Amino acid sequence: IESMSGILSGGRTGLTSIVTGTLFIISLIISPLIKFIPASISAPILLMVGAHMIKEFKSLDIHKIEDIVPTFLTICLIPFTISIPNGIIYGILSFIIIKLFTLIINYITCNKYKVQQNDDMILLNSDTDSEIFDLDL
Repeated sequence: IESMSGILSGGRTGLTSIVTGTLFIISLIISPLIKFIPASISAPILLMVGAHMIKEFKSLDIHKIEDIVPTFLTICLIPFTISIPNGIIYGILSFIIIKLFTLIINYITCNKYKVQQNDDMILLNSDTDSEIFDLDL
C-alpha cells in the first residue's frame, strides 16, 4: 500500500524509498508510545483502505464467481475482523477453495459440461446435444 501511495503521489525515483525507510526507522523508536493509542482510532484508516479497494471493484467481471466471492469476503471481513491481513487471508483461501472445487468438478465430469452465461442467468450445458441427466436404462 505504501509503494502504491508513493507512486500515485508522483514519487518514481529512489528518493521516495529512502524517505519511507527513514520514516520506518523513526517509527521503530516511537512505536512504544503508539501502543497507548486505542485500536478504535485506526477505524478511519481501515475505511480509507476499503474505499481504495472498492474503486477497483468496478473492474471485476461480475459473472465470474471465483473473482467476486473472494473480493466480497476480503472487503467485508477487513472491517469486521478489524484486521487487514485476516481479511486478505480469508479472501485468498476462498479463492483457492473455489478454484479447487471447479478443478475437481471438471476432473470428475471430464470437462463434459461447460458454463454458459446469458444476460441474467448462468446455465450448465453439455457439449453433446443430449440432456444432462439422461437416464435411459
